[in-house]
Amino acid sequence: MSVRLDAPWAQIERRKGEYQIPPRLMRAIDDIKSNGQEPLLILAYGNPLYGGDKPKAREAIEAFAKYSEWLVKALDGKVRYFQLWNEWETKVGGTTPGSADDYVSFAKVVVPVIRKASPQVVLLSNGISYPGFKDGWIERFLQLGGAALFDGIALHPYVWHVRADWRPEASIQMVDAIHEKAVAAGGGAPVNIFITEIGYPTFEGELGTSEQSAAWYLTRFVLLSYSRPWIKGIWWYGIRDQGSDSREKEHRFGVFSHDMQPKPASFAFRKAAELVSSDVRGKIENVEDLYTYKSTNGLYEVTWKSSKPTLGKLSSFIQRSSDDSSGRPVVIERKSPK
Repeated sequence: MSVRLDAPWAQIERRKGEYQIPPRLMRAIDDIKSNGQEPLLILAYGNPLYGGDKPKAREAIEAFAKYSEWLVKALDGKVRYFQLWNEWETKVGGTTPGSADDYVSFAKVVVPVIRKASPQVVLLSNGISYPGFKDGWIERFLQLGGAALFDGIALHPYVWHVRADWRPEASIQMVDAIHEKAVAAGGGAPVNIFITEIGYPTFEGELGTSEQSAAWYLTRFVLLSYSRPWIKGIWWYGIRDQGSDSREKEHRFGVFSHDMQPKPASFAFRKAAELVSSDVRGKIENVEDLYTYKSTNGLYEVTWKSSKPTLGKLSSFIQRSSDDSSGRPVVIERKSPK
């Protein structure tokens, strides 16, 4: 299990050349480690000491590299996973959208510094989001050799907002296409993919998802991903709703409510985690929209139709019944070991 956190440059370097980890961030890292989990830290966002926007000028890039080097060394033995920026192609962090050319130029300076500071670090690329999938950003990133700089490509394949197809099957199709392009760009060399953000907001609005559907989509996406050995991790967004406004999408991504009451997705997450932690990767068959996941250890089988949005019981594994093939979505059957 892993938890993803921001480690904002502006909060760590408040005076030029002076660095300090904010106590809140350090407590969060210690809590994650004490629970036997792995932190994934995002190295990102602008710093007003160097213009406040994405680091593109040489001085800003070198300053960002020094902050990254200091942080990686300071957390040696505590944090092994780092992501170099979050959605460079968008306005996230209050910055202007950046090109793939600027990102690769930036990464070519920063990545060697991080590698030298801590050779055991697992370093992921910028978390590339939907706009980067659609405007040629990721193709340019691959063309420039960006993938070769990292231990894996980080993707944010959200589709909840896509009117044409918001199902998890559509999301995994995008991931498959990107992986195919990345392997081709690298001359056939293996490419690891990390899904560092994915989720469905359960807000009241035209594009909102019901809590039951969000739970079912989580289950399906986890199983679809787990059947692909080159997908090395999934970070579901997020743990807790960020607010209490039921009409605001950003307040409704959590698997727990704002007051930490479990939503159906929290049970789905627990059951999916139980399945994947007990098995080597299984396989999925798809026959006329009837998907079947079968675990290689023979203990689990999951059947669904992608056209059915709702999920039945989430609190326990249940036996499949004879009407599954008609489309009633049943979560997981646990078989008795032979």
